[in-house]
Amino acid sequence: KSAIFKNLPDFQKRNWLLAYQAYNFLQARDDLPELSIENLEESIGLQVPARMDKRVINGKTIIMDGAHNEQKMQAFVDSFRAQYPGRKVPILLAMKKGKEYQKVLKPLASVTDKLILSSFRSWQDEPASSLPTETLTSTARQLGFEDIAAEPDLTKAFKRLLAEPSDLAIITGSFYLLAELRKNNEELRNAKS
Repeated sequence: KSAIFKNLPDFQKRNWLLAYQAYNFLQARDDLPELSIENLEESIGLQVPARMDKRVINGKTIIMDGAHNEQKMQAFVDSFRAQYPGRKVPILLAMKKGKEYQKVLKPLASVTDKLILSSFRSWQDEPASSLPTETLTSTARQLGFEDIAAEPDLTKAFKRLLAEPSDLAIITGSFYLLAELRKNNEELRNAKS
């Protein structure tokens, strides 16, 4: 099994092993069929939306990850650094109100040279609003980030990210952010993985 994990980020290995153990339990309990090697290899290749979700737009690789708390952000940053050692790339970030944004921002310092802070207004079961860009900007400056752009308009912020000269960029901070971007940007919705 270790060979089939070769290119997976650590969090995906843990998630896959957890799912595999759950299936083994259910298999024994409910007399389910045994999984073939082909089934296992196929399951490894499944992409969980918005978790190290890579898309290519005009030659630029965009990595989207809904890392909205300290633990998820640290797992994302560790996985990014393992796949792209030494890279610092532009990041588009928006956070939902009520999240511990200070703890989410800290790990990003090791992987970014440019923060583009934005906002969203979304609706799922109830309205979801983002933190004001002023709040994020102030906190980012206190944490030592230097190149910060606040762009409350999410469409403009996304265009700004795409205009950055790097061939690699990150969008993170909230699943609501990612959902709104996908909904409103055909370019992102249709981008190849």
